[in-house]
Amino acid sequence: MAQIRKMDFQVEIKSSADKFYDVFRNKVQLMPKMSNHVITDVKLLQGDWDCQGAVRLWSYVVEGKPETAKEILETVDDKNMTLVFKAVEGEIMNSYKSWKTILNVTPMCERGLVKWTLEFEQQNEDIPDPVKYAVFLTIWTKNIDAFLCNTADQSHRQAIKLRKFFLLPPLVTVVLRVGSSRELQRLYDETVESADCCWLDRYAVLEKTETKTMAQIAKMEVQTEIKSPADKFYDIFRSKMHLMPKICPQEFKDGKLVDGDWKSVGSVREWCYAVAGNTETIKESIEAINDESKTITFNMLDGDVMKYYNTFKPILNVTALGQGCLVKWTLEYEKKNESIPAPIKYNDFLVSWSKNIDAYLLNA
Repeated sequence: MAQIRKMDFQVEIKSSADKFYDVFRNKVQLMPKMSNHVITDVKLLQGDWDCQGAVRLWSYVVEGKPETAKEILETVDDKNMTLVFKAVEGEIMNSYKSWKTILNVTPMCERGLVKWTLEFEQQNEDIPDPVKYAVFLTIWTKNIDAFLCNTADQSHRQAIKLRKFFLLPPLVTVVLRVGSSRELQRLYDETVESADCCWLDRYAVLEKTETKTMAQIAKMEVQTEIKSPADKFYDIFRSKMHLMPKICPQEFKDGKLVDGDWKSVGSVREWCYAVAGNTETIKESIEAINDESKTITFNMLDGDVMKYYNTFKPILNVTALGQGCLVKWTLEYEKKNESIPAPIKYNDFLVSWSKNIDAYLLNA
């Protein structure tokens, strides 16, 4: 029997959690205006727009192709800022027997952390994991965030326009017309002790606070059901990593031991692998092993992935499931800056890697 599976991923946003959640809670009818790159139309078929049980028909674009989906607002939890949407018709149901999209928004300083969970059951084993819908939701999230941030910027500019003649001296007024945060910062440093610039002082402090917001450790999870026994699959990662170029030549071109042995905590390995059609290298260490729960934590130390992330840790967990097993990968990462995308391509790589190991074990 097919199993209900999950795919989780998170997106950091600049807008506040309350405002972002409010868009999906109370303003979905405005989505084609807020995110016209991915949402082309939405219609109310039954109930009220913002009430539990409401049925909406969406027209959207995923991977450049138009699709439609009829969905029900199944659950509303305003306290935890969580919404559950259940798809009942549309192209997506051609591939999946059941499909639920769960949105959770968490405050993070003055910003927010958006977590999407996809719960799905594939029509058959040939159906791929819904990575393209994860990409779609990531783009949608960023579009809404950009819309909210642009709206906030317009409000700031209007406030400056209204106040500059009353609260700021002529010299400062000229600089504000330029609208540069760097110039505001310079003025702050030069005039912080000036009573005539008290409002500019508050504005500049806000700018300084925002630019110093620390990046957060984010998580992305993906689960893959495979046919191989849990013990055999886990043993590949626990004891046979040196054979990986032979087991999975599609992904791994080479592997070298740098320090320690191949299977002990603290061992360092260097890999040459292919991801999204490109060849990359990585140096990683085994950070933790828990044989009882079949969990291994890998810590990336150097290589291509570290150009974009301050920290990057893939965590493998294998759970027995009938005669096969459920493989869960969790990526813990910290982006170097906010323009770095979520590591969805590495999620896809881990799923492909797991399936190729499964095929190897079944053919052995």
